[in-house]
Amino acid sequence: MKALLFVVAVAIIVQFFPRRSGFSYSYSEGRPWNYDLMTAPYDFAILKDPVLLKAQQAEALKSFELCVRKDTSVESSVMVKLNSVEDKECVSYLKAELSKIYSEGVVPSLVLDTVMKAGYTKVKLLSDNNVAASIDVSTLNTVRSAYSKIMTECPANVSKEALRAANVSSFLSENLYVDTAMSNKQRAEILKTVSLTSGMIQAGERIVDKGEIVTAKTELILNSLKLSYEERENKGGSVNFDGIGSVSTNRLMTIGGETMAVAGLMVLLFLYISLFRPKIFKETRHVLFILLTTLVPIVLATLALRMSRQEMVVYIVPFALVPIVIRSFFDSRTALFAHMIATLCAALVVPSPFEFALLQITAGMAAVSSLKDLTTRSQLARAAFFVFIDYSVFYIALQLIQETNMSRIDPVVLVYFGISALLLLFAYGLIFLFERLFGYLSPVSLVELSNVNTPLLLRFAELAPGTFQHSLQVANLVTTAAPRINANALLARVGAMYHDIGKLQHPDFFTENQMSGVNPLAELDPLVASELIIAHVKDGVTLAKAYKLPEPIIDFIRTHHADGRTKYFYNTYVNAHPDEEIPAGAFDYAGPKPQTKEQALLMMADSVEAASRSMVFQSGDTNGSVKHEDLSDRLDKLVDNIIDKQLTDGLLNDANITFAQVGLVKESFKAKLKTIYHTRISYPELKRKTENK
Repeated sequence: MKALLFVVAVAIIVQFFPRRSGFSYSYSEGRPWNYDLMTAPYDFAILKDPVLLKAQQAEALKSFELCVRKDTSVESSVMVKLNSVEDKECVSYLKAELSKIYSEGVVPSLVLDTVMKAGYTKVKLLSDNNVAASIDVSTLNTVRSAYSKIMTECPANVSKEALRAANVSSFLSENLYVDTAMSNKQRAEILKTVSLTSGMIQAGERIVDKGEIVTAKTELILNSLKLSYEERENKGGSVNFDGIGSVSTNRLMTIGGETMAVAGLMVLLFLYISLFRPKIFKETRHVLFILLTTLVPIVLATLALRMSRQEMVVYIVPFALVPIVIRSFFDSRTALFAHMIATLCAALVVPSPFEFALLQITAGMAAVSSLKDLTTRSQLARAAFFVFIDYSVFYIALQLIQETNMSRIDPVVLVYFGISALLLLFAYGLIFLFERLFGYLSPVSLVELSNVNTPLLLRFAELAPGTFQHSLQVANLVTTAAPRINANALLARVGAMYHDIGKLQHPDFFTENQMSGVNPLAELDPLVASELIIAHVKDGVTLAKAYKLPEPIIDFIRTHHADGRTKYFYNTYVNAHPDEEIPAGAFDYAGPKPQTKEQALLMMADSVEAASRSMVFQSGDTNGSVKHEDLSDRLDKLVDNIIDKQLTDGLLNDANITFAQVGLVKESFKAKLKTIYHTRISYPELKRKTENK
């Protein structure tokens, strides 16, 4: 199944790769030609420089005249409509003026604005038999200008009130319209007069040799050859570059090479995960997550190359998201390895592969180095800043190495780097999405869960205050010990805060919550009492699911007693029934045993903290009645005895923790407990002097 996922990933990547022609050389003006001698495989024309061509075409288009036609029916209908006006003087004036206006032509205002902005001085009026006559643009009218002309040029014998009463605007309509088809034809014919080429290259003619600097003219020739080759390819022609076969064969060879390269990179990723990260490889969802995170930026980069002619636009794609997102759930090495695979896959199709690989790999390193644990938004902003600095520094450095000229640095590329860095801020949303899709737990969520003001922890503190304080002390113990054994301190702390929430169901069953000193389990049969105590694990799992706690936190609840025994009730039962057979599993927790360092750490801290609290408060040591040296020795022995017993009982067998690490945990617990329960100075009471009577 996992191998199939990698095969599918290879197929998707190759499918999205842009279909390149056999002419797949990478070059640019001012840089050396890195290939062997290039000669012309056939005769081809040299295309003009795009800037020069555009200027020549603009000059030629100055003679262009927009083609318009006149609708004669507009004037006829208006003249008939004038008969409804009663004022004879007004009618006579309007007929003369409207006849003149419609003869000059009335065009839509938008058309006139467009013509004037384009700089055209004339338009071409076409008759029904396509006979053309040029008209000066300045003589054309719009409805508004025609109305203004009629009202301002009104003679003294015509009443303006009568004109207004006649509603002059109702007699004004556009009678000229643009003949788009004829206009486009005329424009195309003018553009045809401008040659697209500026010379010819003969077959076998030398173009550029290895090591030579590509000049502007050489780049123009190479671009012309590339375009010519692609046109022949599309027509099914055949071209040969130094023995390369036909176009169809070239295409198949290109696809085959891409498939081999991508497959090789994916095999390396497969081997890395399977050999060095077996726990990740064990679960299909982990493999799918890493492949998906690696695949997305490659696809986006190839789409960017397909949709844009700007080669550097590929740097907008935030490849640094790959190590940031993977690092949020796994280790830094895995994040960087996946990032390098994604970068090298994309480098197979980008124009400047070395430059791309250098910039992206160093950006990923900068992202991981500046983001050890993503717990706050400011950390993400800082990582984005360092990624932008990394991009900019290495880009400028490469330009100085290759160009030796600061003027060759393109500021637009720096803008692309800035956009890519800003897109890294979306990592928060992606991490949340992947948490929901794959059931992961990120440092961001752990920080949120550790907030004691969450509804569940507030309820915990209110209903089971003793257990809540115990959980906080356990959290302090694991937080101190975790870094010494390279465990996740934040995960262990959050697990410790929630491990005993099952006691919320019956808080009065547990001694730490019995403020009155009355224990309701004291009078019960040990078998029944043990069952009630053991139930807090199952109750905790149920409550955690009801509050939608992540599965990794629920695992702490399941494993914090492993398959250990409720010794108090077991010993009580054995003492009361010395000759009876003990019911199998009646006093044992269901387990499972701790599976990780963090879970093992919690189990040890839970037992040590509870036992140390019982020992100290029963003996009254906190009041200073016992010497500090004696208390220190007793705490040392307590920690050793409890953890050694857990080792002997095999409770730590399934956790990936060594004996050396267990020793470090012991040392950490001992030091922490001594700071918690250190002896204090007894303050003397103030004796007041009695006054003499």
